[in-house]
Amino acid sequence: MKTKCIILILLIFLLCFSSRTIAQYGHADNLVLQTGSMKPANNYFFSFDSLGISKDTTIKTTGSTNHGTGTNLFQMAVFSDQNGNLKLYSDGIRAWNGQHQPIDTTLYPPDSVATSENVAVPMPDSSGLIYVFSLVHQQIGGTSLNYLLIDLNGNNGQGSVVVSGQQFTPYELKNGLALTKHANGRDYWLVSKKCKTNEYVSFRIKPSGNVDTVFSQAGLVQNDHSGVGYLKFSPNGKWLGDNKLEFQIDNDTLQLLNFDAATGMVSDSNIRYVPCHIPFDGIGKPIEYAFSPDSRYVYVFHHHTYAKRFNQYDLAAQDQQSFFNSRTMLRKYVHPQGYGNFGIMGLMANGKIYNPSTAHYVYSNNSGSYFNSIESPDSAGTASNWQDYSYIIDSTLYGPEYSHFPLFCSSWLQEPVDFSYTHTCAGENAQPTLFAFTDSVYEAEWHFGDSLAGGADTSSSLYPSYKYPKPGQYTVWVKALHYGMWDSIAKTVTIYQNPQISLGKDTTLAANDTLVLDPGSGYVNYKWNTGDTTQTLTLYGSQMSPGSHTYWVEVTDSNGCKAKAYRTITYSGVGINEQNADKWK
Repeated sequence: MKTKCIILILLIFLLCFSSRTIAQYGHADNLVLQTGSMKPANNYFFSFDSLGISKDTTIKTTGSTNHGTGTNLFQMAVFSDQNGNLKLYSDGIRAWNGQHQPIDTTLYPPDSVATSENVAVPMPDSSGLIYVFSLVHQQIGGTSLNYLLIDLNGNNGQGSVVVSGQQFTPYELKNGLALTKHANGRDYWLVSKKCKTNEYVSFRIKPSGNVDTVFSQAGLVQNDHSGVGYLKFSPNGKWLGDNKLEFQIDNDTLQLLNFDAATGMVSDSNIRYVPCHIPFDGIGKPIEYAFSPDSRYVYVFHHHTYAKRFNQYDLAAQDQQSFFNSRTMLRKYVHPQGYGNFGIMGLMANGKIYNPSTAHYVYSNNSGSYFNSIESPDSAGTASNWQDYSYIIDSTLYGPEYSHFPLFCSSWLQEPVDFSYTHTCAGENAQPTLFAFTDSVYEAEWHFGDSLAGGADTSSSLYPSYKYPKPGQYTVWVKALHYGMWDSIAKTVTIYQNPQISLGKDTTLAANDTLVLDPGSGYVNYKWNTGDTTQTLTLYGSQMSPGSHTYWVEVTDSNGCKAKAYRTITYSGVGINEQNADKWK
């Protein structure tokens, strides 16, 4: 492991940002796809909500015709802020801000290089500074990893380029970049692979431009120099997919390796392989793939001229054979169906997987370009709900090819952090409200929204409790380290008043006396210490033994709040009539 500074010349510049150590989180709310059938190319922009694709989809002509070594392999770098606003996109040669205006400084000369994969990476602890890393194919052979550094706050908020076209590493890399969060929740791991090897290179992107480099060997050796293919992390950062190990026409294996977000090491200790759909005949090569938000399932497109299949595999399977046996086919196209479907799949921040496809005027009666979708990718088998034509991209296009989905940090695509709570009552004998995360969390910072506590309403526990002093609505906010990324959520918690009940004052009963204990009506549950569950309890003196007896009842209201009431009854013995009966006679 070694440390280097990739932008020493910028140290003085970076000091200007030392007072702005706001963590720059990214989100995968915006998708940019570029068509490969037009010059200048059209960029299609989509934003997503919980239901699907929002209606403010736009189309912009950028003038960019860069598609790298293959249209379908090309990926835009896209960055959105934590509120889901598009802030930056770049093809590695040019860059535009969120208002689709060029960020015009010295980038590469037009047509001097071609990029295949581009990814936006926020500089840790530096608000507004965004790297754009690019795999660059030089005119005179070779593939290098270069970078731009863009300041979103520069040029009066229009954006400016701080560093342009710098080589990041001397290694010749295959087509493959993958990005996930470091286990500390602040730094990033940018992972690639050396050509003709099984050696992976992990770059730890740290604050102020510092980088650690980690090397590891795992899995199968790549045979082809061009290395056509790409890498992809699961949302939890634990699985690293690597496809196209050989030349494209010979590819027959997708390998799913293991990644340690604390060390940056890639390993094959629990590796999974996805072979051809029919391995013996080499039919149905695993060309494209995407992970589910919970990282349990991987969806694989198996390509063949006469049978294209979308399959689901279960990564929770205990071994390779069980993993292979878990395969479920979700969609099958028989030639000429799906002629314009190249199997591209992308997981978006709304938790759905989208598949861009186009109708071909010769083979299809359906016009235009559209998305298919997997609506519930965390569900097993066909319950994942494959949907054809879930969104029309452009009804006027016939047969265009689309670039790949942007390469987002995997942590931006996982299920958002969430918490549950119980015991929402205040008052005498009320239990504290209990909080718990609904998924794995490693660190937490809670704020329970009690303004009367004077700042003492906080906790760093993973399973905290808090006793609210009175009923009301409280905004509970928590920041949590969730699968390697700091995420936050706020919820309004309503605290209800505990029931107010009474069984009356303590009293004395004689043999012929009767007493009815009643805490009141309107409760959903009554529990007496006698075992009774009725609203009232009737006591008969003739049935009591001498001495004092304490009775209590616990009631529960419709909000789940509980209260207890007690009453002590003293039995005085037989009545006066019985005591003097003989004398009166």
